[in-house]
Amino acid sequence: MNQVHSIFKYLNFGLFILLTFLFIFENNIVVESWKVLLGRVHPLFLHLPIGIFTLLFIVQIFRKKLQFENSDKVVTFLADICATTACVSAVSGLILAAEDKNVASEALTWHKYVGGAFALLTYLFSLYFSKINDVFQSLILAIGIILLIVTGHNGATMTHGEDFLKFKIDNDAVVTNAINVDSSIYRNVIHPILESKCIGCHNTSKQKGNLLMIDSISLFKGGESGTALIAGQAANSLLFKRMLLPESHEEHMPPIGKAQLTFSEVQLIEAWINNGASYQHQLDDISSDSTFYTLVKSLYDEREVLNKIYPFKAVSPKVVSKLNTPYRKVYPLYHNSPALAAVYLLSSEFKSESLNELSTIKDQIVEINLNKMPLDDKSTILFQQFKNLEKLYLNTTKITNDGIKNLTKLNNLHSLSIANTKVDKGIEKYLGEIKSLKNIFLTNTDIDPTTIEQWRQKYPKINIVYEDYSKIITQLSPPIMENIESVVENDTKIELKHYIKNVVIKYTLDGTEPDSISSPSYEKPFKINKFVNIKAKAFKDKWISSDSKDFIVYTAGFKPKEIQLTSKVNDKYKGEGAATLTNGKLGLLSNLVNPNWLGYSEEPFKAKIEFDEPKPISTLILSYGYNILSYVFPPTYVKLMGGDDPGNLKQIAMLKLPIFDQNNKEQTKNDKIILELEGKPMKYYEIHAQNLQSLPQWHPGKGTKAWFFIDEIFFY
Repeated sequence: MNQVHSIFKYLNFGLFILLTFLFIFENNIVVESWKVLLGRVHPLFLHLPIGIFTLLFIVQIFRKKLQFENSDKVVTFLADICATTACVSAVSGLILAAEDKNVASEALTWHKYVGGAFALLTYLFSLYFSKINDVFQSLILAIGIILLIVTGHNGATMTHGEDFLKFKIDNDAVVTNAINVDSSIYRNVIHPILESKCIGCHNTSKQKGNLLMIDSISLFKGGESGTALIAGQAANSLLFKRMLLPESHEEHMPPIGKAQLTFSEVQLIEAWINNGASYQHQLDDISSDSTFYTLVKSLYDEREVLNKIYPFKAVSPKVVSKLNTPYRKVYPLYHNSPALAAVYLLSSEFKSESLNELSTIKDQIVEINLNKMPLDDKSTILFQQFKNLEKLYLNTTKITNDGIKNLTKLNNLHSLSIANTKVDKGIEKYLGEIKSLKNIFLTNTDIDPTTIEQWRQKYPKINIVYEDYSKIITQLSPPIMENIESVVENDTKIELKHYIKNVVIKYTLDGTEPDSISSPSYEKPFKINKFVNIKAKAFKDKWISSDSKDFIVYTAGFKPKEIQLTSKVNDKYKGEGAATLTNGKLGLLSNLVNPNWLGYSEEPFKAKIEFDEPKPISTLILSYGYNILSYVFPPTYVKLMGGDDPGNLKQIAMLKLPIFDQNNKEQTKNDKIILELEGKPMKYYEIHAQNLQSLPQWHPGKGTKAWFFIDEIFFY
């Protein structure tokens, strides 16, 4: 035992000299790559001296009373190990602190120096234990316990925030219950999210990355990595970009191990930034038809819902999960709520029969959002199965007065949104029949302002939301396209419209900007038989003309007899195999795992195409997507071979693409590559698209391979 004590004696002496050296020259420490590892073992080692010293304290208290054999040797051994682990923990902690010299706080200062004092105390105790009496031994250990508590408290403050030891309720409940209609949206919604997930590491006590997030000035100022927030540009704001990085990425925020932002919280942060990142706006200050308004209003409405007791039980999360698809989301109204909401996401994939798929949760559904879906009057009878339905969003659908008639049997419906529909004043006979109705939204319908005012007098218990655009001199909204599919059959008719009467729609088919003089006016639906980039703009006397709106439409074109994938598609993103490329459906970049994408990373995209007979292809289009934050980039080149002998194809086209520019404002986009050919008939073709082999230095994944995602190929 004496030999072991001697070994520890020399080891601890060396560690203590190193610790003293580091304290003296702390400001000159340069953390090289190999030292980073030493610093990051600090969280591993710091628990060892805590446990060993606590055990040592207990043994010291009871060893005389219990009078167990060799108690002095046990105490000496524990003191030696405690001193070693305390010194190692302190050394690694100083190296860890030196990684980011901008992180300077009172908590860090106390943590370092009190932790150093604890290491010194344990070292001296291990040296002189046998030379001091029992009372003095116990006094030293009591002081050590105090130092340990102070060190641990300041460490927890840096890691988890100043309010870590306070009793807190669930974060989601905090966000909801704190809502005050007289306060700003930032104070009600955004700040509670930042406070629970971000400010713990970016406050006056712990300023990681030299970034403060306690107020608007510090947040816009940013930190050592640059500006954290760019109003109106979520995609270019570091605050948002780092939320989207994979959780395993070292720059992902919040860091791994911390409470992560929920999907709805990320949506709110994105919408808040894109809406101007205002710290003063209240709910009434933002447009009621914006995504931001919809997200925030739902939180405000939850205040009323939170205390409501529903007459039904919650269903299993597994049941809810099975009902979620790339085109429909089902989710609880708020944390632990038995009430469920359903929202449909892609109009081209919508079928009214899918409402019957919700029959397993028909009692729990209290909200359905079908905005912009091709829902007709006949389908509205399907809502009658949802007897607890409270909110129904049918804006920009195909319903008329007849569809409203089917809703009169919904005894709990208190909010109905039917803006931008073909209902007219004939719906009045149904207003009184929906007994629970409190809110109805009627903007952009064929109901005149005079009738609206009469109804407001006649039905004072119903809040009728209506905007009379005829009296407002403002900018027109862009035209819309009635065709809901982006890929249509050959010779399909394209139909444009605008919800405001007497608007003139000007358009072009080649992507050029339409003007009020030379561009053709839209008068009736027109046919297309090839890819078109429709650009449309709305004009009206005494109104500001609308922004132009792009509509990318592909016709089916020539259909190959067979497509064969000749390189390996990633197992996670294999879609429907080769059929993905000709199924007439474009992929959603917000959902890369949906069956309309093929994803390539390990190998370039390669495919062989065969037609029944030689086809005179004059234009070939590859439809692909990029999502820069998700490592999905455009290809570096596309090569096309062709011929009538599948074993002897010759190169007929080659297109090189520039590397994506980090200053490009569009970080996420469905895009296309167009190859113009001579139109010589050929039966066989082969396409190669090379993914980027090394992400650029400015990208978080620098040096790794990029992904290439393709959804369709068109032959004209």
